[in-house]
Amino acid sequence: MKTAGHREITTVALKDRLSPAALHLVLRANRESDDLSQQSNNAQHFDNCLKPSDFDCGLTFAKRLKRAALGYLGLASLETGAVRDGYVGSALYAMGRLLHAMQDFYSHSNWINLTGPASQIWNESFSNTGAPIPGTLKSGAWATWRDGPHEVLDPTPAAARPSYAEAKAGPLPPQPHYWESSEFYSKYLTGETLRHGELNKDQYYTIGDDVFFFKYQVRGYDVAFEDAKGHSRRKWEEFASELAQVTRPERAADILGVLKTWQIKDEDGVMGLARMRLQQLGVIT
Repeated sequence: MKTAGHREITTVALKDRLSPAALHLVLRANRESDDLSQQSNNAQHFDNCLKPSDFDCGLTFAKRLKRAALGYLGLASLETGAVRDGYVGSALYAMGRLLHAMQDFYSHSNWINLTGPASQIWNESFSNTGAPIPGTLKSGAWATWRDGPHEVLDPTPAAARPSYAEAKAGPLPPQPHYWESSEFYSKYLTGETLRHGELNKDQYYTIGDDVFFFKYQVRGYDVAFEDAKGHSRRKWEEFASELAQVTRPERAADILGVLKTWQIKDEDGVMGLARMRLQQLGVIT
């Protein structure tokens, strides 16, 4: 999913739960997940999951980030001042990276092809996904930076395609291509390997978005967006609930209250500390 989509999903999901400063740090961490140095991290983006069990890598990555975030907030509940702020910042950073991964699951995998146009949140299991349409859970193979970009297969000049804002405003006209056929759509349900450029719904008018549209007359990006938004909300609720298990319930309530009023002057310093802590734990590179 592109930066604008991640930003909108995360903002809508967390704006009532975090202060503006806390939300801004989460958004920065989320955006950092797409830095050049992180593009080859399959776990961060659920990329190159060519069979269901490959998704375990991304799930393990997300679980480690959540465990780290819970630990940092547990420590924050015991501290005050700058020390507390540092732990809070580390927790928020970890959550931003975690949410990015879960959001990419919906745009990088064939999940919505297995569920159809009705919004449905993944149960975070690769062995029993709960998807109603028979098929094989997978994401796209991404061997190189130029592996299957839309521009190669789409004759429409990039400048003539709608911007993100224009596409969101709609209505969206159909753009017939050779992949409109039901035979091509079946590739999205089987174990056959598809390239990232063929499968992703990172934005409007990717091949994956168009294929879904021709099948259901609903934009694949919109369905992936709604699923990712629902999953982001659920992930935060899980996080808030589990916080009471790593510290006393009253301390958990206090620190969740702190997140709604949290302010920080040295955001870059707090980000750097958070990044270093997670690197030392071996959670991120």
